[in-house]
Amino acid sequence: MRKAVFGMVIATLVVLNVLVVTVIMKQINDASSAKVEATSAQSDSKKESNKSTADPSANTVKEKKNETQEIEEEIEQQREESNSNDYETDETGTISGVITWQYNEVIGTKPDVGAKIVLLKPNPKEKYNVPLLAGSSTGELVQGNGVYEAKADGYGNYIINDIPVGQYTYIINSNKTKSEFDNKLPKADSDLIQQLLTEEQIKDIVTFLEIFNYKIGKVEIKNGKTTTISHDFGYTHH
Repeated sequence: MRKAVFGMVIATLVVLNVLVVTVIMKQINDASSAKVEATSAQSDSKKESNKSTADPSANTVKEKKNETQEIEEEIEQQREESNSNDYETDETGTISGVITWQYNEVIGTKPDVGAKIVLLKPNPKEKYNVPLLAGSSTGELVQGNGVYEAKADGYGNYIINDIPVGQYTYIINSNKTKSEFDNKLPKADSDLIQQLLTEEQIKDIVTFLEIFNYKIGKVEIKNGKTTTISHDFGYTHH
């Protein structure tokens, strides 16, 4: 009986010993696997870091691209805000001048009666669709919303008041002197007109400019100031 009990104890100890060894081996294996995974993750991280260090241009290009996009968006926003406030200001100025031409060598300078003066605000949100240079059937002059027009009186004088401050393109069109035959607008003048006017209005204004002498330029209207733009067209070609 004692031998049987002793045998059972020995068998139990053997089983327990096996279980302990099994648990220990499992823990060793788990620890080894975790170490391998950690080493692999560290290696991947190091590779990524090395890649970034080896090729810093990728990040630099991306940053510059984002920077450029932000600048473009800011410029566009400023332009929209500027356009939206073009005609909503209490600050105004005046433009005036004298338009003349040469009758002949004896009589000399005479007023260019009926000469037309147009001011156009550049970079409109929408191209201007109004008859200019008194090209409408009624001959009415345009005033407001970025377009201002006048005619020279019997003395060649003109004046336009209450113009919102800012930069403008001006066109002066003679009423007494004509251009050369088969005159065509220079490309620079043609491109400028196409930027400002709709197709519907371009044809009429180009007809005026190709028949009669004209002058195109830039002018700044200042608050409370009178800006003078005068011009002598000289002799007529025909």
